[in-house]
Amino acid sequence: MSLRYYLTFIDEEPQASPDAFGSRKRGASCPADFRSKEEVRSMWTEACREQALFRSQVAQLRERADHVRDNSQECNTLTAPSLGSVGHPQLCRRPCAHFAKNAGCPRAKHCAFCHLPHRHVSLDKRMREQLASCSEAELLWTLRPHFQRHALANPAAVGFQELLDRNLALHHPQPALPRPSQSWQLLEKRLVRLPLAALVGLCFRVSGHLPGLLQEQLRDFRTGDQ
Repeated sequence: MSLRYYLTFIDEEPQASPDAFGSRKRGASCPADFRSKEEVRSMWTEACREQALFRSQVAQLRERADHVRDNSQECNTLTAPSLGSVGHPQLCRRPCAHFAKNAGCPRAKHCAFCHLPHRHVSLDKRMREQLASCSEAELLWTLRPHFQRHALANPAAVGFQELLDRNLALHHPQPALPRPSQSWQLLEKRLVRLPLAALVGLCFRVSGHLPGLLQEQLRDFRTGDQ
């Protein structure tokens, strides 16, 4: 008999009762795992891959839902709560500072800024530098698919696409666009989320008549002169 000190007590050392395999019997609630390490590693890798795929699908569905929700909330000159809210959320002006502070706007419906909620979407520093490094032709051809997407979803955006296409046909033959690197793909995803008014603003650094024509088109839409 051997003694042991266990949990402040001195008691007899328990004797192991070997089973037919010469080891302690495994509890019924913990069955043996006969899979190899390679099989376990493969199952874990596959589970991680499926989880990443599901997360990507959820993110895409969320973006589509936001796009549908935004288009369903578009305001015209009759339903807009302020002059700056016309065309919300794609063609309105920037948010009113009074509403950003949860305070009432003293100008009410005559305010030149938007009185409706906005999703904050903007380009970060690296994305702005990427666009700044593009030539005028590269910039406009990069933005063209996004103008087309807005034109398909909103008839009010067709005029902006027509102005851009006319300018490209006259002055900017299609160049060889940069290869789709990871940073460029991130830029494209952010451009998808930008409202049409922000895309129009990116065209203002181009020389020629295009910036003025786009600005006039935007002003006519907001004032209801179309």
